[in-house]
Amino acid sequence: MFLDQFLIFLANRLKLKEQIYVVVPSIEDNDESDLMALESTTEKFKKFYPNYRVEPIHGRLKTDEKQSAFIKFKNHDIDI
Repeated sequence: MFLDQFLIFLANRLKLKEQIYVVVPSIEDNDESDLMALESTTEKFKKFYPNYRVEPIHGRLKTDEKQSAFIKFKNHDIDI
């Protein structure tokens, strides 16, 4: 129930041309942990919001890749 309300809230914000960033505690999925991970979270958001541009960013990316993602987000070329 809460998840559905949260996803609807985010959809409404996206319709208003706002952007979203989501922070998760792990980059990779781990069978030994139930923490949300970037990989699976990114895929879920792509599935939930197929008409929006979803791009992950994390600390293991090269500096120029991170910089590019930040610029794209700033220029509204990334929605989530």
